[in-house]
Amino acid sequence: MRMLKVPTLFSISLLVGYVLVTSSWDGMLYVYLGEERAPASVRSLQDYSPVPRAAFSQTPFEQILTRAKLEMRAGFLGVHLGNAFLTKKGGRALDLACQTRARQGLYDRIEIVFAGIGIADAGETPEMSIEAPCLSRSDAGSLDVIWIPIEQLLAEKPGDRELKIDGETPLTVKFEHIPDQWPENWVLTRVKVFRFDNPDQAIYLDEAHMLEVRGDLLSFALSDREEVRSPTSVE
Repeated sequence: MRMLKVPTLFSISLLVGYVLVTSSWDGMLYVYLGEERAPASVRSLQDYSPVPRAAFSQTPFEQILTRAKLEMRAGFLGVHLGNAFLTKKGGRALDLACQTRARQGLYDRIEIVFAGIGIADAGETPEMSIEAPCLSRSDAGSLDVIWIPIEQLLAEKPGDRELKIDGETPLTVKFEHIPDQWPENWVLTRVKVFRFDNPDQAIYLDEAHMLEVRGDLLSFALSDREEVRSPTSVE
């Protein structure tokens, strides 16, 4: 591997610092997301991640929900959510809510909760909660898509249960207050980003936050599965 001479590296570092502070490209502000202290050398271009300029004027709720969407693929339900850039208490340094390739992040788990609508069990609303690692391995502004094997899950006999699903992204799925048939329609009602070792340290989002940020609630229907053609793979 060819090594850069120290003066050359120093000059490049100054130039990079100037560009980061003074310019942007296509509306994106590039911010160093590596170590908080000035690094002795530039470790990798992956340490520089594009951060939407709007993130610096948005609340964590807006950053997580603005680009949120649901996607049906080959029997899987994909949940897309944004990562959040946060200001640490007692300081100005920015940190990410969830882990990226360059940052550990403040939280390591995410829980999303769907409510089944149009049907109830003894007056209780059916719920499906999914817990997964909170990761952002490609785009620092977006979390990894949470792929839920919805067709496989809802092919089982309706009822309350908790399931562990192994895979590249392991999931814990819990069904509660499920009547003798699966609800046809499901609505995303809650999101919780938290630390496994301290669940009370968390970002909570509920229906009120979603309506305020988006003006609607994300939802899907079981019949949506019939309209989706199977892709060659699920990313």
